[in-house]
Amino acid sequence: NVIMSYPGEKATIDFSAGVGNTINVGAKSYITVDGLKLLANPSGAGYNGGTYILYNTGSQTILFVGNVLRRCEISGGGEDSNVDADNITDFMVEECVLHDPYPHGGQHNLYLGANTAASSNVTVRRNILYNVSTGGYPNFQFNGRVTHLVLENNLLYNADGQQIGLLQGVSNSFIRDNLVFNTGEFGNPPLSFTMANYDSGQCQVPGSPSICPWDQTGNVIENNTFWGGPLAPDGSGAVNGETVLIANNATTGPCGNGGSPPCGNIGGN
Repeated sequence: NVIMSYPGEKATIDFSAGVGNTINVGAKSYITVDGLKLLANPSGAGYNGGTYILYNTGSQTILFVGNVLRRCEISGGGEDSNVDADNITDFMVEECVLHDPYPHGGQHNLYLGANTAASSNVTVRRNILYNVSTGGYPNFQFNGRVTHLVLENNLLYNADGQQIGLLQGVSNSFIRDNLVFNTGEFGNPPLSFTMANYDSGQCQVPGSPSICPWDQTGNVIENNTFWGGPLAPDGSGAVNGETVLIANNATTGPCGNGGSPPCGNIGGN
């Protein structure tokens, strides 16, 4: 199934005065969205996908498989991001321009992740992501367990806090040939690249199977350019921050194997 602009044209879907997601591909597979301009609104993403799975209840099968988002321009998304998809398999985001999520609600340009079921085989390449200004959230974020994430040949700039955030279990993946600059004043601290696990007590339901972070290992991070910059994204004020952070902050628990912290070790990258 393909949803696309007629060759040589650029169709616009203006849902900026609406409520909810502009395009929703939740729990659907093998759908390509190509060459559209999407104007989103404060209450939803421009493109929403993934698999909603109620934790530890019924089927835990990922139903968002083989989807493609290509050559789209998306702006104005709120309630998290311009593009939002969790629990995903064989997903590609390619040659898109994602910018200016809703200033008071859009935390990211591109948010991908996993909660109940681990994601796999996700490719994000040759995209431009810019202008994120909601309290220090990453321009691109993968939050949750995933294997074989490929993040390559992307341009990310003008984020007020962080640019690339890999959290809670990215393993056996490639982050390469990306250009990152103009990282701003917020975040803890402002960062061009972060790979981290946070408090494991936040990622597990007591008495149920664990969804604590995987070890973030076996990753190749190469040939990237991270430039923090001396000024905020709007050109004003000196910026005090760091460029790269790799840390395990999962210090309380229990851990996924019932042992003691730390959980989700970081090493072997």
